[in-house]
Amino acid sequence: MWILTVLTACIADVPVDNAFSAAAGDVDRGRYLGEHVANCLMCHSQRDWDLLGAPNTDGVLGAGSNSTARVEAFPEGTVLWSRNITSDPETGLGEWTDGEIARAITAGLSRDGTPLFLNMPYDQFGQLSNEDLTDLVAWVRTLPPVRHEIPERVLPLPLNLVVRTMPMAPSAAATTPSSGPERGAYLANVASCVWCHSPVDSNQTVIPGKEMSGGHEWVVPNGGTVRSANLTPHATGLGGWSEQAFVARFKGLDVAAMHETRIAPGGFTTLMPWGSFAGLEEDDLRAIWAWLRTVPPVENTVVKWSPSGS
Repeated sequence: MWILTVLTACIADVPVDNAFSAAAGDVDRGRYLGEHVANCLMCHSQRDWDLLGAPNTDGVLGAGSNSTARVEAFPEGTVLWSRNITSDPETGLGEWTDGEIARAITAGLSRDGTPLFLNMPYDQFGQLSNEDLTDLVAWVRTLPPVRHEIPERVLPLPLNLVVRTMPMAPSAAATTPSSGPERGAYLANVASCVWCHSPVDSNQTVIPGKEMSGGHEWVVPNGGTVRSANLTPHATGLGGWSEQAFVARFKGLDVAAMHETRIAPGGFTTLMPWGSFAGLEEDDLRAIWAWLRTVPPVENTVVKWSPSGS
């Protein structure tokens, strides 16, 4: 019992900011952040894992996920779901205040104080500038209501106790950087680039000195294993790339054709949300590229895909 008492005491006491209002937020800017930077809809929607890149399923955008990639480090039996973030009053966020939504995004606490798991990257979103957070919440408010009840998550020991230590007070950026590597670093943080493109230890923590060197792996629903690419300026990463090639990789992609490509059972797929990131503005892609060139080079040849059973 004393362990539970200690863990309960460890929950961050982050009160709801009842004065927070998204009424003056820029919905269009929030939509850009939510759909193309923070990638909210890819996580908070059902996905079709039979198609390349597992695109969103039409008609249920923002209504929560019924299928996720499995993280090998989690105990057997772990089941995580993304929640319904549409404006539905019963199964979504329709009855939440702006302050409650903002706290969930940036501090990891649900409306009733339940700690969220870090499949919701509030540790990164907690660094959003207040302007961007306001715009993001304003956009979330516009998501059409979809009635979709999400099952409760399943967190076996010790995750059901560890999750109580995860919420944290946000450390908001004073302003949104306007250009250059600083803006690139800011956008990459919101987009979860570092966590996805870095190897992690058994606690799912990025290994120091290996940032952006790739190799983070997931088991996807068709049974294969996906690993993220090395994005450092090493020859095994992006060392031979140019800024033009980097931008073209996103802006020249035929997303529609990609998302219409049916994959064979156990066949190659990707978790990279190309459908979202292809919508990034070119100036933002150039800022991310400028930041990537400041990342220390790390040698790491990544096998990006292994079929089921290999």
